Amino acid sequence: MEIKAILFDMGGVMVNCDTQTSLTAFAMRIGKPYEDVYATLVNEDLFGPFELGELSAQEYYEQIKTALDCEISYELFVESWNSILKEFPESTQMVSDLRDRYKLIALSNTNELHQKYMQDTFMNLRGLHDWVTSCDVGAAKPDSHIYELAAQRTGVSKDQILYVDDRKEFVDAGRRCGLMSVHCYGPVQLQSALTKLGILKNERALY
Repeated sequence: MEIKAILFDMGGVMVNCDTQTSLTAFAMRIGKPYEDVYATLVNEDLFGPFELGELSAQEYYEQIKTALDCEISYELFVESWNSILKEFPESTQMVSDLRDRYKLIALSNTNELHQKYMQDTFMNLRGLHDWVTSCDVGAAKPDSHIYELAAQRTGVSKDQILYVDDRKEFVDAGRRCGLMSVHCYGPVQLQSALTKLGILKNERALY
């Protein structure tokens, strides 16, 4: 069956998540150990609800500030939080190259700050036709609901959809939902996978 739609994960496929560098700088800024900052930010009681849209960005910030017992403005917190994300320009260029031939949708576990930052900052991602994110729909991969919703948004049958993710457990969940699913990380692996499937043709190798 011909592929007509592609679901792209963001972190690890379109965007590099440079957590250590960014959070080290944040820890130094507020005068706290990196280990304490990291543990607090990814604490499932805070981070989980934030990624599901159950906590607003302002509420997440307030709870982080309280938990770390630090003083930092909301604006500086947002700047530090968003600095985690670094574009894979070769990957996002593929979005621009493919948008006229395929329905392209972001399928990502993310929060409202990172989603807005990616949409506003990485220009090639504006080539995506839709975004299905955990913070918008209240469900996160590997929950089948988010895959089913993304598949419906494509407007085509499941056997015409390709799903790309850097986490094997999410790729496996996609397969269980009936999606052709490919495991790859970064632009080199993405280009190779799309070329093998005939989606990209005669492309210059990135390595």
